[in-house]
Amino acid sequence: MYRKLVGLTFLLLAGEVILKAQQNSTLFFMRSTPQANFVNPAVRNECKWMLGLPVISSLHLQVGNSAFSVMQVLKKQPDNTYAFDGSEVMSNLGQTNYLNAELHVNLFFLSLWRNDIFYTFSVNEKADLFLTYPHDLVAIAWQGNTQFEGQHSDLSRLGMFFNYRREYAFGMAKQPSNNFIWGMRAKLLFGKLNTSVPRSKIDLFTAPATFDLYFNDNIRLNSSLPINVQRNPNNTISNVSFNGNVGNILMNRNNIGLAFDLGFINYRSDRVTVSGSILDLGLIRWTTNGYSFNQDGQYVYHGPIGDTIQESTYLKYLTRVLKDEFGITATSRSYFSFLIPTYYLGTTYKLRDDLDAGALVSGKISRFRVTSGLTFSVNKDFNRKAAVSLSWSYLYRSLNNFGAGIKLGQSPIQFYAVTDNVFGLIKPLDTKNINIRFGLQLNFGCSKTEKKISGCGCSWLQSEEEKRERERKRKK
Repeated sequence: MYRKLVGLTFLLLAGEVILKAQQNSTLFFMRSTPQANFVNPAVRNECKWMLGLPVISSLHLQVGNSAFSVMQVLKKQPDNTYAFDGSEVMSNLGQTNYLNAELHVNLFFLSLWRNDIFYTFSVNEKADLFLTYPHDLVAIAWQGNTQFEGQHSDLSRLGMFFNYRREYAFGMAKQPSNNFIWGMRAKLLFGKLNTSVPRSKIDLFTAPATFDLYFNDNIRLNSSLPINVQRNPNNTISNVSFNGNVGNILMNRNNIGLAFDLGFINYRSDRVTVSGSILDLGLIRWTTNGYSFNQDGQYVYHGPIGDTIQESTYLKYLTRVLKDEFGITATSRSYFSFLIPTYYLGTTYKLRDDLDAGALVSGKISRFRVTSGLTFSVNKDFNRKAAVSLSWSYLYRSLNNFGAGIKLGQSPIQFYAVTDNVFGLIKPLDTKNINIRFGLQLNFGCSKTEKKISGCGCSWLQSEEEKRERERKRKK
């Protein structure tokens, strides 16, 4: 079974995937840190119960771009000013490119043991932005359509997912056998703001000689935002205005959803452990200010007539064509939007009782394809009073991702901080990936012994570990 899991890991790497950053690759193997439960619900705290303080128990920030960093496209000039370099942008683009940002704030966290089951409850505020954009779209915007004379440009991988929600999460983990732990978490969701593109089919043909543009598209954008949309009799948009306040958004409980997290830890031997999880399997039904914007049809853009066209005149003409001829309609309706699931699959090898090495494949399952990232880490525990993790990742088509994590203290106060890219915190404009998660919590009922009972279980359940040791000796 272990060989099959390792083989599956390498198949994921060898297949048609796009290497993309994940927000918790280093944290995944820091199992002595309670917040590792956020990325694998099978991870259990060694203390009898834990209380997370509002906001400061876990704060997570992630910003990433798979194509380029800021300083790759801003070139310093001799007079110490900066100029935008569009050629550098084009050279760094992939066929499909990604931009994502995340802000997750833990408002409350509680974990406790009852008999041999580990329970968790948390309240979280989460805002996620995930954009996809094709190479040809940027190429046309920067270099025009002359390069596509007589050719079709596929702009169908244009997508957007923005989701701000509050989640109430109830989790449990159990060890049914000596070598296996499973965990699950059910999450009640209340959506606050959303924009998503469930359908995006765009084909653009540039006619030879005349350079007329032939659009063939079928796009739908759903939104649940504090806006008023005024429509013409044929449902085309006449005006859009903002209508809302922060209080109404935060207290809105009309957009209800449900999601699940699943995870496992499997001890393959005394040294080898395999673990994995899949998060955010769920959806939200949006009813507050729900709109569906649609554009479906074939259009020809001949361009303005005249030998000399000023840029401002051209833009005004193009804007009028987009507004009057492309026929974007708006329909007031409720709709469903799926979350973007995240998966983790990794293995660790114990070098010593307090030191192990890990390898992890993690990614997101978006509407277009599965994305994936690769991380290697070394994890060291210091008598449970402290833990350190060092990692290297290939993320966002970049080798420059050196991560680190630290946990200090055990009871009653524990502090932790972790990032997948230390360099991104030092020079954020020179990297494609910036992320950090940190916080502190209160632990109670922790074991005072220095003996390491379990890498991810509860140290005060000594009988469970002793039974495993007797079984191991019997098999030998």
